[in-house]
Amino acid sequence: AFGLIYVWYSTYTGNYKDALIQIKSIDRRNKEHGRRLLEFGKKMIQELRNDIAVLAFEEVIKQGHKFFEGQARKELISIKISELKFKINALKIA
Repeated sequence: AFGLIYVWYSTYTGNYKDALIQIKSIDRRNKEHGRRLLEFGKKMIQELRNDIAVLAFEEVIKQGHKFFEGQARKELISIKISELKFKINALKIA
């Protein structure tokens, strides 16, 4: 329970890397095979912290659970597409 409170506090105060470390630990301890990391990564996309989301998804891929790995790869592709669209639009404006 303390770990989840720490994740909430870290996220609330903007210490996303600390929250990621704790989520990684909770995920391993509970043998969730990346499920919690995947959820956290999706939350980071909503918070516009793609850098942290990428780290979370890469960790899911390292764990190698087929179902969660596939979802993580899909999320990474979505992030890259969004970043490319942003760059293209920036070039059009300039």
